Amino acid sequence: MVEVFRDATILSAVVASRIADLAGRKTQRGRRFTMALGGGATPRKLYRLLSTKPYCRTICWSKVHIFWIDERCVGPQHAKSNFRMVHRLLLVKLPIPKRNIHRVFTERGSPKHIAADYAHRLRRFFRLPPGKPPKFDLVLLGVGVDGHVASLFPKSQALFERRRLVAEVPEAPDLPRVTLTLPVLTHAQRIICMAAGAAKAPILGKILRRDRAARQLPAQLVASSSSAITWCLDRAAAAQLTGRHMSERLVLDVETQKECAEVEGRRPHRRPLGALNAHQTYGRPLVGLL
Repeated sequence: MVEVFRDATILSAVVASRIADLAGRKTQRGRRFTMALGGGATPRKLYRLLSTKPYCRTICWSKVHIFWIDERCVGPQHAKSNFRMVHRLLLVKLPIPKRNIHRVFTERGSPKHIAADYAHRLRRFFRLPPGKPPKFDLVLLGVGVDGHVASLFPKSQALFERRRLVAEVPEAPDLPRVTLTLPVLTHAQRIICMAAGAAKAPILGKILRRDRAARQLPAQLVASSSSAITWCLDRAAAAQLTGRHMSERLVLDVETQKECAEVEGRRPHRRPLGALNAHQTYGRPLVGLL
């Protein structure tokens, strides 16, 4: 499913509402909720929102376990650390036990050793039999302008890894990294892929139109391997999607409409459901939310 929102603020608010609902419903029944998060610019607003009312109050944080989809091989306080970003914007503000925060121990040797250590900890936490990937309740992804997701880059060796849970990416553009592999990402109960900004429009147009040239892009491989993915885009990122070329519908369902109305503080409109043109928008910009 592809959903398009007016701007990044509404996009972040609706995704925050959905995460709070998913995690809240499960943790309030006394069950644990596992989610794998990442870095990048797009989820920054989302992380800030999740740490505020009303979102954070619906979740029993002692039952939430946080993992990372990828990490640069730098210390946890390094400016480019994904752990540092999530910790500063979200975790430090929440009553979440330290034992529930499962960061990548980047100080444990080479990228290969770091990847092996994280894979071992995943197997132990999820009590995995050999050959079975973990099943996260939620994986939150972004997409790069080159079509990469997590730290699975086009034509990288890690992209074609099918046996290991975590792979090293020594050839990453800036710094060596480790990343969850494609079988782990696509095995999640639910995947939300967020994208915002005009710079993402060309690659999203190729991926969501299923262009032949996009078939081996990491984001396309995730999309084609999992039916659990929802693409959440702002209008700028969706600019090259049209009804004539869409391989999936842009859907405004009753729940989405209700969520948009709630985060904007207004009553939902009554309108027919169905496929929308990608340039239609949902609601008005939020004021005073961030």
